[in-house]
Amino acid sequence: MGLSVTSYAIIGLSVPPEKAWHQVKRRVGDHDFPESTLFHPTTGKALWESEWEIIPASGFTPHKFKSGGEDHSEPNFGEFKVYVIGDRRDNTLQVFVAAVSAVSHAFGRDETARGVCDPDLVRERVGALQAASEQAGLWDPERFGLWSITDAS
Repeated sequence: MGLSVTSYAIIGLSVPPEKAWHQVKRRVGDHDFPESTLFHPTTGKALWESEWEIIPASGFTPHKFKSGGEDHSEPNFGEFKVYVIGDRRDNTLQVFVAAVSAVSHAFGRDETARGVCDPDLVRERVGALQAASEQAGLWDPERFGLWSITDAS
């Protein structure tokens, strides 16, 4: 197990995770038990599991892909890059929709820049992000700004 450090500089909108996802209860196996019955009365196995799903009306859409032979899903928000940083399990999940961003991976990994620091382009991208997020009901000027995040895992 190694250390992975990634730094983000994002001009964009911080979105509360609960505005993008909700938990959906799914049946485990083939059974007719009601949702109020959590465990099989004989085997003790869980009858239901919770999965996180993108809220369709949030403006986010799932982008599904394969990596390393495994299925993955990342959220999209129109033309804008979405960064999901942290983990739901320890309540550190943060969601950012970027008008302009730069990402740097430590320890010799590739550095990726998204967008250019041309002031006119930044103004144009910020205006487009504001319009798109207002339409989806997500715009909050208190949650917009320059975000600098370092994530270590």
